[in-house]
Amino acid sequence: MPQPNVSAQEDIHSPTGLPLIRVDEDSRTLDSLLRLCYPVDDPTLVKFSDIAPALKAATKYEMYEAQSLLKSASLSNDDKESLLCVYALACTLNFEDLAHRAALKYPQSQEAYYTPEMDQITSGAYFRFLQFLSRRPIQPTGNSHPRFHRQSLCRPPVCIPNVEDESWRTHLDAFRCASTIDRIILRSSDLVEFCLYKPILFLASAHFQSLFEDPQTGDKRNYVALKNVPVLNLEEDGQTLCLLLHFVYPLPSMNLQDIGVLTRVLDAAVKYRLQRAMNDIKVLLIEQARKEPLRLYFLAIHYGWEDEAKRMSEQLTGAIIDVYIPEMELVSAAAYRKLLVYRQSCRKAVMDVVHSLTTCIHQPPLYWSEVDPSLNPGDGGWIVKFTLRFLEANVICIPITGLRTAGDPMHYLRSLIRNFFTDSNKVGNKRKRHILNADELEKSLADAVKKINF
Repeated sequence: MPQPNVSAQEDIHSPTGLPLIRVDEDSRTLDSLLRLCYPVDDPTLVKFSDIAPALKAATKYEMYEAQSLLKSASLSNDDKESLLCVYALACTLNFEDLAHRAALKYPQSQEAYYTPEMDQITSGAYFRFLQFLSRRPIQPTGNSHPRFHRQSLCRPPVCIPNVEDESWRTHLDAFRCASTIDRIILRSSDLVEFCLYKPILFLASAHFQSLFEDPQTGDKRNYVALKNVPVLNLEEDGQTLCLLLHFVYPLPSMNLQDIGVLTRVLDAAVKYRLQRAMNDIKVLLIEQARKEPLRLYFLAIHYGWEDEAKRMSEQLTGAIIDVYIPEMELVSAAAYRKLLVYRQSCRKAVMDVVHSLTTCIHQPPLYWSEVDPSLNPGDGGWIVKFTLRFLEANVICIPITGLRTAGDPMHYLRSLIRNFFTDSNKVGNKRKRHILNADELEKSLADAVKKINF
């Protein structure tokens, strides 16, 4: 709690002469919070919009009894929207117990529910919520829950770091001080020093020039002198700075393939406004991450690469199962929600076209699943499999004529649909009409998917 300065007139309540403390909370929130502390009737808190600010304030001021009462009050409503709001608030405040209780109370449903409050949590927290719902028992017995229930919902899983590649140290000779004329030194967080030629660095980024020449714009505590060469301590480690400076100095390019390393270097380039380095690293990052479209999708959202995000969303419409990746922690849950809705809509469009040609009954496409939908039993299983295979062929991105190549990716689909329509007894359904060739079907499917907006 901020303490007032009793010697300052503005910190004295003039009518009473008592010390005056200014807080950010409004009167309604303070009234609810103080009623939970004083020996008076507790406030009637039913709406989430009243409970949330009070719980945030109780957390801020470390009022633990009020926290406990407000947590219980937040779970008094069983409707889906309220429980989603509680889960989002719990993740924001890092209340693991409250997040689990909200997820456990959420009803079993295949429907895709989302609230604007969930925009405040990461895509990773939203993934863990969906994963939790899919793994929990339909009817928990007693106090026993699957092991997954003891895993964190609010915090990302602990990833075992890769063995650090030390090969970058062999490139440090390019940044030794052969002379002190027009030189400056950047010192990394792990005390690796880079002696640089001032005009090159300042030409690459005027931001660096402002840090050195105008101490008011930088941190004076980090600005020191060593043998008459100015030194600036930076937050980045030696590997990140070494790789970053390779995009500034006229040096041979390095073979960078680790997406995590490239991301750190790009973040540093953005921070220090090194435009050329930003452009070059972006190209490398996209090239490496293109092999992992889900990872590139979240990176594209994080860095604002809208065109790349759109392309990756199209590729991901054929993804069979949903998996976690660390880049989910970089962006809001809204990004993951948008991808899941788009994918589900594309799948439904394809399924509807195929279903219109058959009497086969099929389930609607899943919003999220850890299991391959094509393996599910039932008459409609082949339609799901067909849909995923079709979307994997990138019909959205590739013109129809582009599919007429050696190793035609639609060969499997043609065989599948041909067998279905010519051998209806084997499948157990009657055909509605004859398909003369695969072209007609491909065009119908592609036209249906193109109508879906991302």
